[in-house]
Amino acid sequence: MNPRPTTYEAALDWKSYRDWLNKGYSKRTAQQLYNYALKHNRLLNDGFGCLHGFSEGKRRLVLKSLAALSKYLGCYSRFKHLKEESGVKWGARNNFEVFKKLYNENGDDGLYDWIKQVKTLPQQYAFPIVFQGLTGLRPSEAIAALNIIAEKGLNGYYNSGLGVLEHFKYPETFLRNTKNAFISIITPTLVERLKIWHEITSWNTIRLKLRRSNIPIKLQALRSNYATILREAGIASEAIDMLQGRIPASVFARYYYKPSLSGLVDKVKEALKPLETELVE
Repeated sequence: MNPRPTTYEAALDWKSYRDWLNKGYSKRTAQQLYNYALKHNRLLNDGFGCLHGFSEGKRRLVLKSLAALSKYLGCYSRFKHLKEESGVKWGARNNFEVFKKLYNENGDDGLYDWIKQVKTLPQQYAFPIVFQGLTGLRPSEAIAALNIIAEKGLNGYYNSGLGVLEHFKYPETFLRNTKNAFISIITPTLVERLKIWHEITSWNTIRLKLRRSNIPIKLQALRSNYATILREAGIASEAIDMLQGRIPASVFARYYYKPSLSGLVDKVKEALKPLETELVE
């Protein structure tokens, strides 16, 4: 059932909008944006005042869905005007909240004890988690990469000269509106494991296995851990951003930062050796 029509939604084909979302976002995010747009699209006419009564998490999701919908409809300036007029904020953590999280955790979130639990699982469940941890990919990106390798092998995907997986060769899968993956640096040990990987899987399958095994789900922590390890090894934040699919808006990052890719690959492989020992051996 279609939602109540609005001025901005009058000619909207919801099927075409769903297709547009699927091309620009991961399957899970696209579905989430679509569902929230169905429910809250009327706010592009009525205004955002009611969002002040929403929880921070829900408010952020509604805003994201309306931002995407307004871009599709060509009225993004309307979205920005309504947001400014209402005084509604995205709800990002303030400086003190970030400090408290860093101070209280003190770098220890039990990740390595969790990894020991994960390694007790059969390889079809454990290896995708190992792979994500050593590439810094988002969970959905790691699964997509492994499924490509399972179907097609490494030829045409793995650049042996540089030692990287070239995700950009699969733009429909890895290049999206807001979340991208360009390349992943692969250690020699990981290459050997990938050569014999033939399992088609999904994160839902892995999540279910973790739950049934009473193992917490900490997949996102692997991505943060990867970035932290590289930064503490002295690798430039601009290089880490690139490896995690982000290109900062700064003039320096876009026009002046020109690192040697072969040198960067060597530094990353060296920095990841302790993590590789934890994950693989």
